[in-house]
Amino acid sequence: MSDSRPEVVIVNVHSQGAVKRTQSDEHVVIANRGAAPADVSGWVLSAGDGGQSFTFPMKTVLAPGQTVHVYTNEVHPETGGFSFQSKRSIWNDKGDVAQLRDAQKKLVAQIGYGSHAGVDAVPTATGPSAPSTGPSAPSGAEIGDGASLSAREVWARVKAHWPGFEFMWQPGNTEEEIAAAEARLGVTLPARVRDLMRECSGATGGFPERDGHGYSADTCLLPVTEWRYLQNWEDERARQLIVIGSNDYMMDSGAHVLLHPGTGEVFSFELHNDRLISEGSFEHWLQQHSISKDTYLAGPELDELELEGGETVAAAIARNHRGWISAKREPAWSAVEGKFIEAVNRLRGD
Repeated sequence: MSDSRPEVVIVNVHSQGAVKRTQSDEHVVIANRGAAPADVSGWVLSAGDGGQSFTFPMKTVLAPGQTVHVYTNEVHPETGGFSFQSKRSIWNDKGDVAQLRDAQKKLVAQIGYGSHAGVDAVPTATGPSAPSTGPSAPSGAEIGDGASLSAREVWARVKAHWPGFEFMWQPGNTEEEIAAAEARLGVTLPARVRDLMRECSGATGGFPERDGHGYSADTCLLPVTEWRYLQNWEDERARQLIVIGSNDYMMDSGAHVLLHPGTGEVFSFELHNDRLISEGSFEHWLQQHSISKDTYLAGPELDELELEGGETVAAAIARNHRGWISAKREPAWSAVEGKFIEAVNRLRGD
């Protein structure tokens, strides 16, 4: 007797989009390889964290053999018209795990790529007649969402994307600094946030990020001594969310990273479109990397760099970065700029 059940799988994750900065064209391919239609209403596609998730709308049914694409921030009706509608990249270029769960939150399929390539796809028969497969083994993303890791282990994962650039990371904030920030802001920070900030306060000087201008400042975590509330934002949410990071390049339009001090949830926010986008937990946001050291090895931005006075590519990148950062960030960048140039020269063999 033939098997007439649906079988929904994640075919591939196209994590490296062609659109600069936002990678809006990155997408996930999902298919029904079974012999029966699959009702995926309410199913959730995520990067292993609820803060970066897409939920299929009601009455979404995949016909046998049908394939759909879920884009980061584009809509293509010919492949289903599905989109996260995210203003920033969803899928880590270095590697991640895509997971698909049904409306009851049961893991249906997952696939790892890049650094998580060992997490294989898990096609599972779906639908009312599907047999139970028992509990799924936790994936690297489930293990790595932070709950089972110490603060030091979380930061070790963050820093692992930047071997040779250890000098960029600043010491953690002291207990006294955190307590003073809480008093100034009138909040009690979640214990997990406190632990992570005590371990490391980020790369305050910022890593140069390539974009249409060449290289500019990235979105940078701020030490707790600089955390503040948004000013001149009439929305009621402003009274709950704290600015914990910013992008100097987009300061005029107000590109910020916000923290809900009660839940620990992080949001990206740009004043010009007045839209909050959830990034998941604080530790999940820390581990998401839209850039890496490979950004200094190849790409059209490198080809367009104008070298001055015989400077190296690394020196030109650093000069571009300095031109975009704020006066407040400049001292931190000055402290590491020379070492950054040396590290990129070594990386490139210049």
